[in-house]
Amino acid sequence: MINLADSGDIAREDVGCGILYGVIRDSAFKIKKIAEQEKENHIKKGWWKYAREKSRPHFLSNN
Repeated sequence: MINLADSGDIAREDVGCGILYGVIRDSAFKIKKIAEQEKENHIKKGWWKYAREKSRPHFLSNN
């Protein structure tokens, strides 16, 4: 989403598009922040095997 907003903002032809791409960019950063917080919460709970395996959280794995 961030890349989409950046690309669109570069190619935009009017202010309305700039506003739209700004909203998309802001939303993307908010979603990214929430996802990072959730990842940290899962790491603290021991639900995220990331250090050695770089795998998905155990509850998403097929094991």
